[in-house]
Amino acid sequence: MEIGEFIRNARKSNDWTQAFAAREIGIQQSYLSKIENNQLIPSQDVLEKIQFAYDLSDSSFTPFIKKPETQLVFKKRYVFTFLVGFFLLSSGFLELFFRQTYYTYQAVSLHKSDVVTFHVTDQYLGESYSEIFAQTPYQYTLIGARNIPRSENNWLKALGSFLLMLSVCAFVRDYWLYIKK
Repeated sequence: MEIGEFIRNARKSNDWTQAFAAREIGIQQSYLSKIENNQLIPSQDVLEKIQFAYDLSDSSFTPFIKKPETQLVFKKRYVFTFLVGFFLLSSGFLELFFRQTYYTYQAVSLHKSDVVTFHVTDQYLGESYSEIFAQTPYQYTLIGARNIPRSENNWLKALGSFLLMLSVCAFVRDYWLYIKK
């Protein structure tokens, strides 16, 4: 049975004409006729008016109300959070912002043999290089490299992991609610 036929049977069970029923409901008779002939589907507001006028229970319309189909959608904030988390995690592991390797170079003056200094940098400048400092040429030679863990990289890894897990958990929660419907 379709909703129009149900509404027509409810009207006839009250022994009402279409004109009288339309007046009681508060709609045009032509509109009620189209509903009863299944040419129009009534809105939720009109269904409530019909239910009140015909004194019908809430459950009597349940078979005719279609649940809207929902789709699982990737929400933009989940994707954005995932990408930011992935970027932070990657930058922590790849040391993009805070390098952990430091290079120590021994500097020997080419004019004065007794002057020896050391230069520590986070940039690899080769096995040896020359530079003029204070009008004195120096020859720099790499004597060692050392890895010094930086807490900043650990914070980037932790924050990135947290954001990744947050976005994945939110998506799994939405997916779980979607399949439960």
